Amino acid sequence: MAGKHKRRIAVLIDAENTPARLANRLFGEVAKLGKSKDRRLYGDLAKPKLKAWIEAALCHHITPRPNGPHAKRKNVSDFTLVIDAMDMFFTERFDGIFIVSRDSDFAGLAKYVREKGKTVYGITSAPECLRAQCNELIDLKPREAKQNRKALSPSP
Repeated sequence: MAGKHKRRIAVLIDAENTPARLANRLFGEVAKLGKSKDRRLYGDLAKPKLKAWIEAALCHHITPRPNGPHAKRKNVSDFTLVIDAMDMFFTERFDGIFIVSRDSDFAGLAKYVREKGKTVYGITSAPECLRAQCNELIDLKPREAKQNRKALSPSP
């Protein structure tokens, strides 16, 4: 891709709605799309069900944006994600945004960003209202390994 502008993609991960086991696949797909300059993770990482994201964040250089235990309401992480996305949008820091969530609350954000001329990526497991606002959908489901078994010839 010499001489061509590589797309700058902001990757915003809703840890409360996305399992950490998808991180390797996610960033493999992102690398095919462009360069992920901003990688952010949203959620209360002190919750036992989100602990796996701590290791994934270290491995993939994701900036955690924890809301902490003081914020009891579920949408605090969602608000932080939207505020960060808008900040990035108005400072022209990305060409596209990848909303990694199965939360329909981000449909409005995706619609706004898309209508303003930026590319919006989403995941195929997102609700229809969010998928409909994305320019491109990425399937993060693990691919089934094909079994290539050779028939063993009987020993003489």
